[in-house]
Amino acid sequence: MKNVIVTGSTGFIGVNLMKRKEVNLLPLNLRSDNWSSLPMDDVDSVIHLAGKAHQKDINSTDAYQQFNYKVTIELAQRAKDQGVKQFVFVSTVKVYGDAGKLEEYNESTECNPTDPYGKSKRDAELDLLKMESPEFVVSIIRPPLVYGPGVKGNVLTLLKQSSKLKLLPLKSIENKRSMVYVENFIDLMLLIIESKQSGIAIAGDSQAHSTSAFVNAICDEMQLSKPLFSCPMVIRSLIKSLRPNIYERLFSSYYINPTQTFTRLRFNPKYSMRQGVAEMVAWYKTQKI
Repeated sequence: MKNVIVTGSTGFIGVNLMKRKEVNLLPLNLRSDNWSSLPMDDVDSVIHLAGKAHQKDINSTDAYQQFNYKVTIELAQRAKDQGVKQFVFVSTVKVYGDAGKLEEYNESTECNPTDPYGKSKRDAELDLLKMESPEFVVSIIRPPLVYGPGVKGNVLTLLKQSSKLKLLPLKSIENKRSMVYVENFIDLMLLIIESKQSGIAIAGDSQAHSTSAFVNAICDEMQLSKPLFSCPMVIRSLIKSLRPNIYERLFSSYYINPTQTFTRLRFNPKYSMRQGVAEMVAWYKTQKI
């Protein structure tokens, strides 16, 4: 059984990953003062989940560069020096830039990050690829929105609003958003570890979905009766003008096509969006939120 170091093991994805038994998972806390001196003897791979995403208390480019670039490169260099054979970096589709610029994105699409978060992840990608050698495989995974038990951020907010509001203005949104159920994402990561596959990989469910389809699935699992109505165009225009980030997430398309990755790895996501949402809602119902 392979020994695999995992950073970010207490985060949303990490907690779900640590439940798996296919490999021997060893958590590494990068907040520890002595993490850089800890030995990596007999370690086959590192899965680097830890990092800083969009957070209200982090506004400077320097902060993202420190967390997402400098620490990543330091960790990878230490792993390489210690004889670790593979480094798996969980990046983001934000390396492509904002939604709506192209009809779809894939592994070969030119990266053009537009915010400090995406830029820090792309900088790390580029320098990691330079470190690759026959003895040190670099694997980069770009996930879209990840959902499932323990989810945080915008999806958790959506769960809260769906459970509390009698009506939601999210009907008939015909966009195309890539997303991935956390167990499908973990299956892909473990396959990349097993096959020691290098290069860029795109995570995703078997197909993209509209915002309305995703919210409908949540409401069905919560046993809410038809809580959706169509948002008037004048209100959409107002949201687009005043809160462009919210408008983009709710109404714009952002399709990252994982077909190349799935074909190359012979990967077929095991869970449908409906199954993933069912597990997520079941978890949410147990929480005091």
